[in-house]
Amino acid sequence: MTIHAPAHPSGAVTPHAQHHYLAWTAIVAAVVLAIGALLLVPTGTFRLTSPMTDEQRSLIEYRAYERADWTASVIGPEWKSLILFRAAEREGR
Repeated sequence: MTIHAPAHPSGAVTPHAQHHYLAWTAIVAAVVLAIGALLLVPTGTFRLTSPMTDEQRSLIEYRAYERADWTASVIGPEWKSLILFRAAEREGR
């Protein structure tokens, strides 16, 4: 039995991937529909993480204020720190 396949001028047998138009059309349509579905879904429908509790949110806010306070103390001028120190000394008497 002989297999007859179209031959390339160089002698190589050509693949017939270009004849699978229906399969390629279905794949492209599925990808386009999936992207469209993701764009049309309301925000927050698919949640990959668990929602934060009030305690977690409070801790995050506390750490943010702590970092902001530290940044302000590092960046702030030295004379403000000295004034606050002296004021605290006077209150302590």
